[in-house]
Amino acid sequence: MERSIPLDVLAARAEERVGRLVPNNTFAQFADPNVRLMVGVMLLREGYADDAYDVFASVAEEGPKADTNDHFAYVRSLAEMAEISASRGNFALAEAQMREALAQYPPQLGYMLSVDHLRVYLSYYVFRQGRFDEAIQLCRAVIEDKKRAFAQHADETDARLVVGPALCYAIHQMALFYVERGEADQALEWIRQLRRYAPAVNEEAWREAEAREASGDWRGAVEAYGAAVSYQA
Repeated sequence: MERSIPLDVLAARAEERVGRLVPNNTFAQFADPNVRLMVGVMLLREGYADDAYDVFASVAEEGPKADTNDHFAYVRSLAEMAEISASRGNFALAEAQMREALAQYPPQLGYMLSVDHLRVYLSYYVFRQGRFDEAIQLCRAVIEDKKRAFAQHADETDARLVVGPALCYAIHQMALFYVERGEADQALEWIRQLRRYAPAVNEEAWREAEAREASGDWRGAVEAYGAAVSYQA
């Protein structure tokens, strides 16, 4: 496939931006998709989103790979491109990029990139395009999958630590969908579920959230319930 931007141009631009932050031989190995992924992530962290996008695109343009690590670079690059596209307001492109990332997702590298979080991101991109029912369905599917995984643990403390982060992230997003729709009952019903599944709950903060709900400030209550739990997502 013909590249949108030649690698030497991308390398020179990236070296100028973040060369001081990476090993000396990095740009001599720029043809390696894993090196480009690392450089793209560094560019993104330093605030150069447009340059990062171009570097990720250079990996994605090469397509799926037979080598596991190279293929991970392909999938991760697509996911990063989707996030940047969403930040630019191009949710249709973000959706297409994330769907390809999910279709090509390597399960054996799940410890490096959470497929559950990618699925929730996808639901958000769909929601932003006005397809509410589809977004709810996508997010609910993640929640149901993770609730089944949670139930398989004999020890709920372990379940909260292992399954809780992804499950809580999806539940929280579901609540926020209903907040944006102005549906108080549904938003509160979802956000209160965090208490059971979150690895940590600040009891005082949770009581304050309950007080806000009782006072009729349902939007403030949703925000407060979310802030009362920790799930490291």
